[in-house]
Amino acid sequence: MTDRNGDQPAPRTLDLSPAAEALLAPWTGPCGGTPPFDVAEPASIESAYRVAIARKREEVAAIASDPAPPTFENTIAALEDAGRALRRVDTLFRVFSSTRSSGEMREVETRLKPLLPALEDEIAHDDALFARIRAVDQSAEQAGLTPEEIRLTRVVRDRLSLRGAGLEPGARARLAQISGRIAELSAAFSQNLLADEEGQQVPLDDEADLEGLDEEFRGVLASAAVSRGLSARWAVPSTRAHVMPVLISSARREVRERVWRMWVRRGGNPGAHDNRPVVAEILRLRAGEGPAPRLPDLRPPRHGRPDRGDAGERPRPREAGLGRRRRRRSRPARLDAGARGRGRRLPDRALGPALLREPAAPGTPGPR
Repeated sequence: MTDRNGDQPAPRTLDLSPAAEALLAPWTGPCGGTPPFDVAEPASIESAYRVAIARKREEVAAIASDPAPPTFENTIAALEDAGRALRRVDTLFRVFSSTRSSGEMREVETRLKPLLPALEDEIAHDDALFARIRAVDQSAEQAGLTPEEIRLTRVVRDRLSLRGAGLEPGARARLAQISGRIAELSAAFSQNLLADEEGQQVPLDDEADLEGLDEEFRGVLASAAVSRGLSARWAVPSTRAHVMPVLISSARREVRERVWRMWVRRGGNPGAHDNRPVVAEILRLRAGEGPAPRLPDLRPPRHGRPDRGDAGERPRPREAGLGRRRRRRSRPARLDAGARGRGRRLPDRALGPALLREPAAPGTPGPR
């Protein structure tokens, strides 16, 4: 098993650059260490990610083949501790995929995104490993495990069960196929959003359209128009940092509407970056359309009537003597001075109707 005080060396079959080695090393600095963003590049992230995947596979294989009887320490704790290098590199990979996504990084994301789900499926489908986990779970009370250790053991057991541990080989293969395909679709979904953010903007030529925006932010919009090669004097790109200040501060309703519609339609426009078919396929896969395996139901039993044998069903209100339930009327979300003062965070789509209204006059209380 891997030494819990250090990481395994990289496999000799993979030649690593110094930058990739730095990504695999434990982080240094205050607050438990900080990621080495200064040496992270798409190529080094890919190399380090593949090595980290190989390391975790070796660590888990050592746990599964341990000749010692399974205990919490040599099975559950060791499994939770495995993959430290992968967690570090995966953090950088996710940051670059979402906030520093270039053309090269998108290609890297397409190649790397399916690797982690495939590894997790491989771990869950290891019969020897799952047998050790179940043995620890079944002997938890006799071994004198603490409530926290028992809870962690069952979380690990259930996590692997939901990935197909204990299923027939054919069902495992089908589940792994579904998981891999969803990973590919998730990468495509993210890339479509980023492509729309880069390719969409609201051009503005009339200075009156900037009413309500401060001078500093007007300069930001002017720089955005120049950097995108637009003939317009100002532009509102489809990014949160540009969209939200306009929706909150602009005094021009038509400008807020144009920006809001651009924002909420990201990934929903016809063309190469349309996410609607992607979402539809993900939903079909998650709903188990086709010969999908049936996973165990790990939910605790709900309310029921044991004398009727329906302990897994919730009784209807009339059967429980509760009568008819009163339905609370939902009010449309509002973004007014009161809501902002209470620090409420409203979802993007809920902002739409409120932000399209004309702002109230100064000193006028917001609607209640």
